[in-house]
Amino acid sequence: MKKEPGLLRLGATGGTTRRRMHGRWQHEHQVLTRWPSAADCNPYTILEQARGGPYNKRRFYELVMVYHPDRWVHGGEYHGVPKATRVERYRQILAANAILSDPARRRVYDEHGVGWAPGEGGGPAGAAHTHQRAQTARRRGGGGMNAVWEDWEEWRDEGERAAHGHGDGRGARGCRQQAVFMRNRRFVLTLLLLASTGSCLMLLAVGTRAKRMAARRLKTHEALLEELPVMGTSAARLGRQERIDLFLARRLAGVARQT
Repeated sequence: MKKEPGLLRLGATGGTTRRRMHGRWQHEHQVLTRWPSAADCNPYTILEQARGGPYNKRRFYELVMVYHPDRWVHGGEYHGVPKATRVERYRQILAANAILSDPARRRVYDEHGVGWAPGEGGGPAGAAHTHQRAQTARRRGGGGMNAVWEDWEEWRDEGERAAHGHGDGRGARGCRQQAVFMRNRRFVLTLLLLASTGSCLMLLAVGTRAKRMAARRLKTHEALLEELPVMGTSAARLGRQERIDLFLARRLAGVARQT
């Protein structure tokens, strides 16, 4: 039996997609499980760099592509690694890159061991130290140590406290920014109040304009009534064509006053 070409192409595409997803799953599993032990965790072992060699960011980019929070599909455990551990490792990846990519910081770390604590390899002590170091970096004005959106929130709050001179752990207004909610009934009443207020103001403006137009029309009418006797006396002394010209001139003058 002869197969349709379209079905062959569809089957080939589906097989390619499955192989690609399986390859990605294997790659992420290899990256997540290939992590140094707590005793041997340092910038060189995390980024797989030689101590005396030049810094190559290939491993850093590979880790970021897996550990970056925006790429997390699963909020819980993934490949046997909990979310809290992934967040902690991502902070360590950023810290290791910050040390090895800066020649001065790398030299200080190599000679004196400054910039990386032994407890950063994992566990509560390492997590606390990394979080404290990230907060210190954020206080200095840099956001390079921010791993997740909570870090960016704290970094912004630190900047607001520094700008307003608040160093007591509270925001510029005495507390952290809180979401403000309104009941549905109150929200609807507020909208109705605004709509009624706008309608009243519009009606008031229309009424005021109508009164002004009526007063202007009445004033023009009274002025014409006052001029009628004068016009009659003057017209009696003029000829037919002169009376027509006088009428047109006065009419144009009245129209000009109305506008």
